[in-house]
Amino acid sequence: MPELPDFNAVETLFSRLFAAVERVVPESELSDVRSFVDYGEYGIALEGVVDILARNGTAVTQEMRSLLERLAAMMSMDSASCLGALTSNPPRADEQ
Repeated sequence: MPELPDFNAVETLFSRLFAAVERVVPESELSDVRSFVDYGEYGIALEGVVDILARNGTAVTQEMRSLLERLAAMMSMDSASCLGALTSNPPRADEQ
């Protein structure tokens, strides 16, 4: 049986991720995803953030990618398949 993630740590990382993402994505697009975090549906929330970033063609910063990868690892999700939709989004020039 896989070990359960530290839920406080997961929620802290999501808070940091939301702070980074809301600089480039309207809050209205993140509200549903925030609800998933509130209800402990972390995997769905992570997939939702990735979907929003990919759909908008948002340039993913190194900070965002690092947070996404850490969250995927903490939840024992395959980061390659989870974050695969973001591979075509180059990092922003100020984050390289």
